[in-house]
Amino acid sequence: SKIGIGSKVEVCRSGEVIPFITKVIPAKTPHKLRMTCPICETKLVIAGKYTECPNKNCPARKSQSIEYFFKVLGVEELGLKTVERFINEFKLESIVDFYKIDPEKIAELEGFGQKSADKILKNIKNTLSETIKPEQLLQALGIKETGPATSRWIVNHFGFDNLPKLTSEDLANVKGVGPIKAKHFVEDLKNKWSTVEELRKLGLKFRKETSTNKLDGSSFAITGKKGKYSRDELIDLINKNGGEYKSSITKGLTYLIAGDDVGSK
Repeated sequence: SKIGIGSKVEVCRSGEVIPFITKVIPAKTPHKLRMTCPICETKLVIAGKYTECPNKNCPARKSQSIEYFFKVLGVEELGLKTVERFINEFKLESIVDFYKIDPEKIAELEGFGQKSADKILKNIKNTLSETIKPEQLLQALGIKETGPATSRWIVNHFGFDNLPKLTSEDLANVKGVGPIKAKHFVEDLKNKWSTVEELRKLGLKFRKETSTNKLDGSSFAITGKKGKYSRDELIDLINKNGGEYKSSITKGLTYLIAGDDVGSK
């Protein structure tokens, strides 16, 4: 890419909303990509379109994976800075350690009080009490290239408790997976399944809900204002019934749900 530190770009408004880069003027001195992790100094590796630190014990990787876990489960109070602070202050090593923090200790930290400390611990522990779905937990584990749609497909196809038994051959034919993702999934899950086992010891129970496969094989995009249902409610209904939600109109889309004021895009 010609874009780097010091580059200048010309943009236009595409589709009345989205900025589209029409021209790039490279910087006089090209930016050189750093090839060692700025935190642990491990040599970085190029993985597709990403540059990654391969050190599983890298402090930055650990804090970011924990922040991602709680973000997916809806614990908004645990942003990256808070996660990093708790790790350093309380010598935490894992996701499960966050469930065991003493709220009194949080209240003693500058910028926190008893009320905010109690709220943080309440929201962390609420994730154990029938508030999350199996596919949410699978996504939260941060398995490479396994986002919400892939997590949902895998859980619906095989069942959550069967995940540790899966092989790459089992997964290779699942929609949106393929052989490379399958290999990553099996390897990553093996390393991260202990978190699920530890959470179950703490009393983890999934949210109970009725689901069907009525919409299996169908994909949906949503545009415009809705009447009876909000966008999130419609997406939830699609997912619960085996459909696939698309954030934009793509080739092969089965249905477009159009509400009022859809605009001219």
